Amino acid sequence: MYLRHLLIFTTFFLSTLLLTSCGDKNPEEQVSETNVNSYQAIDGDAELARLEQLLEQDPNNAALLAQRADILFKLFRQDEGLSDIAKAFRLDSNNLEVRRVHAGYMMGQLKILSARDDYNFIIERDPGNAEAYLGMARTYAVEGNNAKAFQFTDEALKRNVKFRDAYVLKGMMFRADGKIDLSISSYQTAVEIDPNYYSGYIALGNLHEIKNSPLALDFYKTALDVDPKGLEAMYGIAMVEQNRRNLEEAKAYYRSILAIEPEYYTALYNQGYIKLVYESEYDSATYFFQKTVDIEPLYTDAWFNLGLSEQARGKNREALKAFKETLKIDPDYEKAGEEIKNILNMK
Repeated sequence: MYLRHLLIFTTFFLSTLLLTSCGDKNPEEQVSETNVNSYQAIDGDAELARLEQLLEQDPNNAALLAQRADILFKLFRQDEGLSDIAKAFRLDSNNLEVRRVHAGYMMGQLKILSARDDYNFIIERDPGNAEAYLGMARTYAVEGNNAKAFQFTDEALKRNVKFRDAYVLKGMMFRADGKIDLSISSYQTAVEIDPNYYSGYIALGNLHEIKNSPLALDFYKTALDVDPKGLEAMYGIAMVEQNRRNLEEAKAYYRSILAIEPEYYTALYNQGYIKLVYESEYDSATYFFQKTVDIEPLYTDAWFNLGLSEQARGKNREALKAFKETLKIDPDYEKAGEEIKNILNMK
């Protein structure tokens, strides 16, 4: 179950690495900047409507096209923005803002060398551009070349010592290297620079969970203060409470998550796990596990625990189906094979 939790956070922070923007901001602007990577931080519809009107009057304005592509990227609508940034690049590839946005799209498609060309172009023409150096660092981080990524991150920090996102990238790389204390230190610096940095508090909560530190709950709650509808924060709190056996509190948070996002399947799964393992309420456990696999049919642990809950209800035929489905997805899931043998030996 913990690995599933870790996967959610890994995906969350990889998307953060790819989406963090790079632009021509001075250090003072950077310090006060909010987390522009989140949907909540921008009024996407209003901004898109404004740009639409401007582009109707000037459809070949490369800067406007790049702005619209940038907004669409931040709203996870990259497919819609591709034609904009491609056109902008054709119209004016010497524009540094066009290059910045183009680099982001190249990173999103994992066209690392193209993104690197863009960042090199910016650095050659604007050697003081800290964010371009950080963009270069990200290209190496995605490749797993952390040594080179750290080198460019340090160059970014030489140009802007209070560059929040540089510390974020350091935190991610230290974590990838298993240096948890250094990762915590980097993220701590990031939230000191930007006290409203939701993602930083999530990272700190997760890192303190790895250390079994009671501070994990505090950081998740701080994240929830920043964004009262933050699903990652709610999930982190629920997991901590579940691991502490504060089951009613955990279930309350899982219910809050599902009220906002009904298909948040790990919240369903964990409620099933609580019902199965701690409360021996097998009908309810079956319900939650079945709902989980309906949403995520490749979730092997959910199939396996569905089999256990069906078995506990005395429904061996249904249990066999669930265990077989587990093995169909993962033939090496040994416990499912053992349970199948146990049921067959009972006949």
